[in-house]
Amino acid sequence: RMTAYILINVDEVDRFAGRRMPMFKNLVQLSAVSMKRAYHSQMEEKERMASFIATTNITDSLADPTGNRRFIGIELTQPIDVTTPPNHNQLYAQVMHLLDKGECYWFDAEQTQLIMSHNRQFQAQEPAMICFNDMFEPCADEHEGQWCNTAIILTRLRKRYGSAMV
Repeated sequence: RMTAYILINVDEVDRFAGRRMPMFKNLVQLSAVSMKRAYHSQMEEKERMASFIATTNITDSLADPTGNRRFIGIELTQPIDVTTPPNHNQLYAQVMHLLDKGECYWFDAEQTQLIMSHNRQFQAQEPAMICFNDMFEPCADEHEGQWCNTAIILTRLRKRYGSAMV
């Protein structure tokens, strides 16, 4: 399917959470797919054509602390019109026209930074970071705040949230 379709829908992508997310991320970024067709003895490599679209009901579904440049989070504010089928021929024609004109089909460094900045609103946070952000905030002027080392921070977190804070 990755070599034949232009768009693959993954419903409830959050089911890939945890240990399976790296496998899914790897699948999303593959530029080519190795496969062995039925009744053939040799493996062959085909270019991946597909992009992915995914759904989830979880607003903090992006969990990679190094960045989520492979995803563009969009929150729907109203139901999707499923009564009008998309004009696939027209969409395909528009894509081909843009590619024929030489439009980039990848994001440059600046666009990647914008995507990662936008996606922060969908970033999952570790419970310890939620507690930390609840207790501490950066100062606009570094001379106004109080400098704390990690031992002081941990002591304050444990005092408020209990010994489970490791």
